Amino acid sequence: MANKDIIGLLGKGLRVIEAFRTERPRRSITDVAEATSLDRATTRRCLLTLHDLG
Repeated sequence: MANKDIIGLLGKGLRVIEAFRTERPRRSITDVAEATSLDRATTRRCLLTLHDLG
């Protein structure tokens, strides 16, 4: 698959979702950023988007 066919932001969003586990259902932005190796701003936008989408 060519790189132009990959949606980078979708991958970031999935990494954010995967940061949550049954034993850690609530995490801070900093915790999620560290777990996903994303910066805090990107993590925050992903979390806000996921929250808005329900």
